[in-house]
Amino acid sequence: MCDERDRGNTNSNPFGSSDCNSQYAWTAYIPSFIVLCQVLGEPVPQWRNVRGHNLLALLYENPKQWSFTLQTYVQLTMLQLHSDATVY
Repeated sequence: MCDERDRGNTNSNPFGSSDCNSQYAWTAYIPSFIVLCQVLGEPVPQWRNVRGHNLLALLYENPKQWSFTLQTYVQLTMLQLHSDATVY
């Protein structure tokens, strides 16, 4: 696995090729990933009120009829949520 001679090993790949290099590279990059990440919740209240209709309740009552409709609306609302959260 990881021993002293692997620690000085450099590689053109920033994540390294051995287990040891991968561990060190990931711990070096994790703080910058955390800064760039934003956790977004699911907009469940929007799914429960679509022009006065509760798509979640309709799905639970008749999944065969409403699953495509709900999944399409979920994709749309999640796309809107991610588009609004994107910072350029």
